[in-house]
Amino acid sequence: MVSMEAVKLDGPNGREFLFTLERRPSSLDDERGLRPFVYAVSPRGLEARWRGTALSRPLLDAVFLSPEGGILCALHRGDSFLNLDPGSLKTRTAVYRWNGFGFSGIEDPGLQKACEERFEPLGPDR
Repeated sequence: MVSMEAVKLDGPNGREFLFTLERRPSSLDDERGLRPFVYAVSPRGLEARWRGTALSRPLLDAVFLSPEGGILCALHRGDSFLNLDPGSLKTRTAVYRWNGFGFSGIEDPGLQKACEERFEPLGPDR
């Protein structure tokens, strides 16, 4: 377990979920990489809702822009799953929205800018 965050993916009046980043292996990239997980919180404990499925690229970090909106800001390596280069020093950000089953990439200039600013201390050479 690398990090965890309580979030309301369906808005302020929605259910509470636990979002975690876990370092796990995957046959997608044959790496022990950072994978996002979503768990529902129930009286029986944690119930897996989304289990480590990759986002669009290898993941370095991810945070929600708000704990109540389901908008995920991800920092990715500069390479892709089709052309892996684990040593790449380039990075890129992407914004995703919880769709009830997983995360879908979204194009929104305002959210993209907010996401970039979350990881801005990395410098302009990403």
